[in-house]
Amino acid sequence: MSNTSTLFGGGLKNDGWVTISGSTFSGNRSKGVGGGLSNAGTTLLSNDTISGNYADESDAGLYNSSTSVASLNNLTIVNNRADYDVNGVGQGGGIFIEAGTVNIYNTIIAQNTDSVLVQHPDCDGSVATSTYNLIQNTSGCTLQGSPIGNVTGQSPQIGPLTNNGGSTRTHALLPNSPALNAGRLYANGAFNNCEATDQRNLPRAPGGRCDIGAYESGAAIQLFLPIVVR
Repeated sequence: MSNTSTLFGGGLKNDGWVTISGSTFSGNRSKGVGGGLSNAGTTLLSNDTISGNYADESDAGLYNSSTSVASLNNLTIVNNRADYDVNGVGQGGGIFIEAGTVNIYNTIIAQNTDSVLVQHPDCDGSVATSTYNLIQNTSGCTLQGSPIGNVTGQSPQIGPLTNNGGSTRTHALLPNSPALNAGRLYANGAFNNCEATDQRNLPRAPGGRCDIGAYESGAAIQLFLPIVVR
């Protein structure tokens, strides 16, 4: 949080293999690319929030370079800004895919911005696999294969980044969010399945469809009260 790099990855630069779950990347800045994360290896992300990061050039959220692989499941990638220095260089405020392979499942990519003349605010590049996501603006983004269950052109209708329970900040889904119950139908062990819990480590609903993103609206924090016998 609130880190700065001069070239790659304000929050994290991966050149090897990394798995990240239950984390929030926020307030980071790269004076080059990848304000939140820069991937030059293999990055596996689940139940993470990437919000409010900045890049002077391309991609304020996640930058994927050539020959690298990124797999995203149940992420919330919002409110990131490319071309932060407003010099007309920088695309893909949410995700910028220079090359390599990026697979995205059950993920929100929305409300990101860039300042260039031809804007690709949420996603720039070619996504290898994309199912059951909410991508608000697909301009500049090629979704290969059969993008089953994707929601496009709609606002995610989320709350601010705040403490909604758990150890990291999240964006809660508002009551009319199109991300509600729009993730993949639950099937234990299945390919591109929703995560069993959300970012707060609260259970998602087995037997039905999870919410898209890192936050599960139906996951209530359980309170265990003492039993009083009279």
